[in-house]
Amino acid sequence: MPDSDSTKQFFNQLNNAKRILIALPAGLSADAASAGSALAMFLKRLNKEVEVLASENYEDSLPFLPKTGLLKLVLNSSQSLAVVVDTTKKALEEISYAQEEGRAKIFLKGKTEIFTPEEVSFETVRNTPYDLAIILGAQDLNDLGTVFAQNPDLFYETPKINIDNNPGNKLFGAINLIDINAASLSEIITTMLQEYETDLFNEDIATCLLAGIMAKTNSFQHAQVSPKSFIQAGLLVEKGARQQEIVRALFKTRSLPLLKLWGRSLARLKDFGDWTLSQLNFSDFEKAEADETYLPQVLKDLLENLSGKLAVGIVSQTDPSGGLKLVIAFKRGVDVPGLFGEFGAGRILPLAVPGAYDAWQFNIDSFSLEEVEAKLVSLMPKLLPKLS
Repeated sequence: MPDSDSTKQFFNQLNNAKRILIALPAGLSADAASAGSALAMFLKRLNKEVEVLASENYEDSLPFLPKTGLLKLVLNSSQSLAVVVDTTKKALEEISYAQEEGRAKIFLKGKTEIFTPEEVSFETVRNTPYDLAIILGAQDLNDLGTVFAQNPDLFYETPKINIDNNPGNKLFGAINLIDINAASLSEIITTMLQEYETDLFNEDIATCLLAGIMAKTNSFQHAQVSPKSFIQAGLLVEKGARQQEIVRALFKTRSLPLLKLWGRSLARLKDFGDWTLSQLNFSDFEKAEADETYLPQVLKDLLENLSGKLAVGIVSQTDPSGGLKLVIAFKRGVDVPGLFGEFGAGRILPLAVPGAYDAWQFNIDSFSLEEVEAKLVSLMPKLLPKLS
């Protein structure tokens, strides 16, 4: 749990702010999306003006989360054009405007004299539309991806509260609420909101928070789960969290072919210390009755269950004639195309992987499964020190 001074400052900021932005990281996990939705709904119950900014529409990928109507993928421009009138010699009495087809007119009426064009100028005014920005699950502002890249001034000029459970967090906020012992962001938010005002919880808020905890801990099977996680889950169920709906959405909608391919990837997993690799041949896909479209989800499942790895990959033969696919995720910050150019042009996978990972896919025609593994074993020692 963050220290009491930071917690007190957090509550003071919430009380004083009227317009609040919640920013979520790129490569959005179910935990971060759930925590962001819950916090937004909680703040609305405090009569705050709230918006959630994310680089992807998680309400489509996580349909069991309540539709808050607060999610934005792009912010309106934070700049305005100001008409500046020199009133040192003439007094301004009235300003009005009229809309015409294709244009608008602004009328400046002086008290005794008419203003001339020389007394009017223009300037760009940068607005700061929020009193407070709450950033969830980002080690630094760059982890927000396009959310930060498109709005850097907003994040530099707005007071920031940084909430995370990653020990690598760069402490970029005016207030940093970092709990490395928490199994999930949703656990941190539950604790904070419980201390603030439990009576403001409703079924939707409780459902979001329980969904985040269960998604991040793989239904309480993760090694980092503590008794506190179970206590909080019990509180959320008491508050009306729809547990069975979460279970159906997160854990019972996986097809049998996906489960079979997942099992085969685990059976063929090789651990190289900081990174792991699984090999799947064409017969694995045949026996699982699966195809290459299942690979991104299998990679995501591996990432969610192999905590602390700097890289996780699957190299597979999806075509009996020999075509290979490599799907691999790295801790963010590596020039993957540059390092893996000999595998051909890779493409970014639009995969909501947990943590600060980027996922890639390579289509490989000129190497065997064994050769790809050998090349990865050779390349990784050069690569991983840059990620550590």
